[in-house]
Amino acid sequence: MTEQEISVGILKLYSDAYDRITKEIVAIKNEWHSLSDEIKAYLPEDQRLADGLDAYKDRILTPTIAKRLKDFDLYNQWLKLVPGIGPSIAARLIKLLKYSYIPICKVCKTPIDKQEGQYYCQNCDKSIKGDGNLSFMLKPKEFLTISKWWAYMGMHTVDGVMPKRKKGVMVNWNTEGRTLCFLIGDSFIKQGIKCEYRKIYDEAKSKYQQREDLSKGHIHAMAKRKAVKLFLSHLWMVDRMIEGKSIESPWIIGKEGHQHLIAPYYWDSQATIENHVNHASQLLIETHKNVASQREIEIRVNDAIRVFGETQPVSASHITSETQSLPAKRTYTTRKVA
Repeated sequence: MTEQEISVGILKLYSDAYDRITKEIVAIKNEWHSLSDEIKAYLPEDQRLADGLDAYKDRILTPTIAKRLKDFDLYNQWLKLVPGIGPSIAARLIKLLKYSYIPICKVCKTPIDKQEGQYYCQNCDKSIKGDGNLSFMLKPKEFLTISKWWAYMGMHTVDGVMPKRKKGVMVNWNTEGRTLCFLIGDSFIKQGIKCEYRKIYDEAKSKYQQREDLSKGHIHAMAKRKAVKLFLSHLWMVDRMIEGKSIESPWIIGKEGHQHLIAPYYWDSQATIENHVNHASQLLIETHKNVASQREIEIRVNDAIRVFGETQPVSASHITSETQSLPAKRTYTTRKVA
């Protein structure tokens, strides 16, 4: 098992525990408030139980999650700088954006399918019912476009309307992701004007208030959704820059009056470009397959320049001498550099 798998597994364990305990705290407090005053007088320990779980969550789980998040560049370089994004939310975002857990057969270690409500191993040709807890395999995940990332998180629209659950119909988005988006929106609003995403919410709310066909609830929900979608797009962009992957502008740019791309807040574009150069150079040194020429490195780095608004193009002179000594690939790309 790799160090990455260990880090992700531990992060998943503690972040899932945080979510379960939070739900239990809400359930205990709701049950407590539903009791009569006479019964409450005899059961004061129930309230202390919820307080104890709160303390455990804040004093044990949150610091542990924060410690584990230091293994992830996306948190170290950006997420921890965004107001309103604490360790718990950051852990869930990283898990949803970058990784998925696939159930596997304990015997042959191959992925299993769900048939008629039961998990079935095609390789072993048998149901795994009665074999105990499921085993899982970590699988890296990638969203090639911002739109696919939005859709996965339930922030997409169908015919201009955000889709809702329907009885008997399986949803095509991640329900945990949509719930998390609502929490992120509320967190941004609580930060006040010090948060750039709160400013996006305020601007959108002011704009929507001019429409007479919208209720206060619709205005609030639409403005919050706009702020969250911008944050999700920034998260996607920053992650791809850190990983040294190419970035394309969202399809909406140039359509419906959208002319300008908003670069990620709380992000040092110059540091981004330097990291992109180093990452591309290292790939060339180690593999000499994925990035096979100085020209390809320049193209990838200039993707960062185009997106993040730098004015000076990056040339091969930024590349390390070790990289320059490697032979160039004979097949060159014809992609135009901005």
